[in-house]
Amino acid sequence: MVNQMTSSVQQAISSTDVRLTHVPSGVKDGSDKKILVDMLLWAMQNRAPSNLMLISGDGDYSYVLHRLRMLGYNVLLVRPENVSCFLIAAVNTIWLWRSIVAGGSGAEIPKQATRKRMKSDLVVKSKSRKRLCETCNVTCISVVDYNSHLSSKKHKKKVKLCLFSGLLELT
Repeated sequence: MVNQMTSSVQQAISSTDVRLTHVPSGVKDGSDKKILVDMLLWAMQNRAPSNLMLISGDGDYSYVLHRLRMLGYNVLLVRPENVSCFLIAAVNTIWLWRSIVAGGSGAEIPKQATRKRMKSDLVVKSKSRKRLCETCNVTCISVVDYNSHLSSKKHKKKVKLCLFSGLLELT
């Protein structure tokens, strides 16, 4: 994505003390691990509340971003059009990559506008602070527990199973 930016946009971003790391395509697992290590090292050096921005649409980062957000970091995501719904759920603020690259304002996208809705339209019901995942029939007593549940392998497996069997439909 970095190679799609004009040099003036790259210079403007670099002048704000943002470190751009270009990861060449075709080196998937190695680059994912490098980015994860860089994020965790950064978090060790910068105490919350601090801003962490990731430019990606890869759902592999959702767990670490969720954990950093729960630790008090303000997690920002600049994303392409197609993105993992788990990644969206893990962050505080979202922008579209194409608006940033075009030199636009990069206006924030409301998270609820980016979440894909399930057929039931109410996969999550909330009563006071309790959260219910209807997909798994699990009640969580706090937002932290609920977000941990959404990041869990059990939940992801259940969602995939429901999508595969046609019980849930992405719209």
